[in-house]
Amino acid sequence: MITNLFTRSTLHEHAEPAQRVLGVAQLASDSDELARLLTADPAPEVRAAAARRCADLAVLAPAWENETDPAVRDALASALGGALADTQDSASARALLEGIIAPMQSAPRWHTARSMRNAAASRSPAYALEEPLIELALAAEHAETRMAAAERVVSPDGLRKLAAAAKNRDHGVARLARQRIDAMEERLDQKAEADAILAQLEALAVKPGPILTAVVELNRRWQALDMSGDTARLARCEAARQAVLARFEREQEEQRARARFERGVREWLAALAPPAAADALGGLRTELAALGATRRSGAATARARATG
Repeated sequence: MITNLFTRSTLHEHAEPAQRVLGVAQLASDSDELARLLTADPAPEVRAAAARRCADLAVLAPAWENETDPAVRDALASALGGALADTQDSASARALLEGIIAPMQSAPRWHTARSMRNAAASRSPAYALEEPLIELALAAEHAETRMAAAERVVSPDGLRKLAAAAKNRDHGVARLARQRIDAMEERLDQKAEADAILAQLEALAVKPGPILTAVVELNRRWQALDMSGDTARLARCEAARQAVLARFEREQEEQRARARFERGVREWLAALAPPAAADALGGLRTELAALGATRRSGAATARARATG
């Protein structure tokens, strides 16, 4: 009796289902207590809450096989979609997905989906794993389940099939698939544009003639793209920019060397006077040669700095 005064049952053990639902949020997603609630609690709302909380495929799969309440099965379908997307065991995942949709395949509405699966037997492994998800997204009874399954379809082939099949059946699923296809195509277009810009920028580093206007235009086009996260292209862009900058520095140093040479020649000419003796002419020639050597040395230094 005294012991009972100082102990309190946790929420997930409360007699009221509403309190047990609140207690579910306090349990770890892979805890034994959560698994027990999912598989054995008498209240459907508690089992549904546990299903939404659970992330353990080994618990979710048998719970799906034994559950009969539609609301709980919807919650299990959504949770299974997330767990299956995270698993590395594609063979087990596909077997489980086939098991999930097997009881539904006798209905006439599954003929189209079954035909899609058979016609796509030669598709990629990723698409093959998604086929049951596509079927679930097309024919599950509840919209929440259909959307949960559709959100797990990520391959281009799978999304195209889903968008086409759902066009006149579920506008929400069709819209989701179409949006993802558009996003993929936009990303591909951006990558193609980025590659074209990079190729032109790399060529400008060695292209003869003025390049400043072209560099400015390429930079404007690059800034319009979203290359965040594309480390390979970002690194390639930085290397191309450094090569162009090295060219600019080399040309500027050559221009400065040429300006120094021309100034030296002007000063030499201004100080030029008829030689007082025959050997003085040789000295003037030596000074002129020295000016030329200085110019060549400055140009070579500029090239070394740009390439070093």
